[in-house]
Amino acid sequence: KKAASGSGGTAPAETAGRKPRKAYPSREERIALADARIERLARQNDARRAQLEKAEAALDARWAALAKGMEELESAKAKKERLLSSTQKASKPRRSPEELKALRVENVAKARAAKKMTAKEPKPKLSAEEIRAKRVENAAKARAAKKKAGEGPASKPSEGNTKAKRADKTGKARAPRKKAAGEPKPKMTPEELKAFRVENMAKARAAKKAKSQ
Repeated sequence: KKAASGSGGTAPAETAGRKPRKAYPSREERIALADARIERLARQNDARRAQLEKAEAALDARWAALAKGMEELESAKAKKERLLSSTQKASKPRRSPEELKALRVENVAKARAAKKMTAKEPKPKLSAEEIRAKRVENAAKARAAKKKAGEGPASKPSEGNTKAKRADKTGKARAPRKKAAGEPKPKMTPEELKAFRVENMAKARAAKKAKSQ
């Protein structure tokens, strides 16, 4: 073969039976091939995405089933603990009806004793005269406390207010009252206080009548 080709003669008979070489595709053919490949890859990616979504949905369902199974397991364990505790309680010896009755009687006696200790003695009922005397005495105590609180340093009025209160209707200033030195006044009895009130009310009525005339 080499000698025949080197001598410048024609190709031998074996080369004449070969397949002709495929022509290089043109630009339009290459564009068409690229479009076909793009379509094929897009379909493949869509199929893979659908498979992944399906797998994720199945995985979520499995996770939900696992969570439910864990809850059922915890519930079963709690039920077992309750059964065990109830079994232990049931194993204690039950009391007879006589023992239960004696226990109830004992508890009732204890409750009555405690109630009797905490109960206060009823106060004696006062008569109408005693109630009236009590009210008069309380009113006198309230006045004394109010007077004592008014004489204290905390309730000392200002100088301007004191002068305005001391001024009479004519515009003249009153002389400040002097505290009487010596022993305190004796405390009045309820009867004396009642008589003193009646006297003051009579004086007030007489003054009001004289002013209206």
